[in-house]
Formats: sequence, C-alpha cells, structure tokens
Amino acid sequence: MKSEEFEIITTDLKKRRIPIEVKRVVSIMLDKKAKHVVVLKLKGISDITDFMVIGQGTSTRQNSAISAEIQKKLRQQHKMKPFGVEGE
Repeated sequence: MKSEEFEIITTDLKKRRIPIEVKRVVSIMLDKKAKHVVVLKLKGISDITDFMVIGQGTSTRQNSAISAEIQKKLRQQHKMKPFGVEGE
C-alpha cells in the first residue's frame, strides 16, 4: 500500500465514530500490509457483535501473522480476547 493511500485511510478512520478497539484492529492490519480492509457496522443487526473487521492477506503466512498480531495487541493494550477467529 502506498503511503498516500495509508494516510487517506487512517485520516478517514479518525473521523468516524468507531470504537478505539476497532480502529486499533484496522491500524494493526494495515501495519501488517493487509489488503481490502473493511469495517462492517452490525449494531442492531447482530446480537453477538457491533462491528466486524474483514481483511485479506497475500498468503497463509501473512494471514496468520495479521491474526496473531491483532490478538497479541488487543490482549496487551485492551485486555481483550477475540470471540472467534476464522481459519485457525
């Protein structure tokens, strides 16, 4: 991802009313070079979550690294564990 694209995405993310934890997940994914990162707002639609973050890596190894980094940082900084992780 080009630095201009990264800057546009992070600036847009700062403007939105999204919880800091979700913003942090997106930031971690972008730091790990995830592509096509999407945040779905499910508040009022789903009983188990308010937001879902979806992203894509270029290999199985990259996907595993992105997932591991998200879990590690959320545990360290927010004392949170994911409800579920697909693909493990």
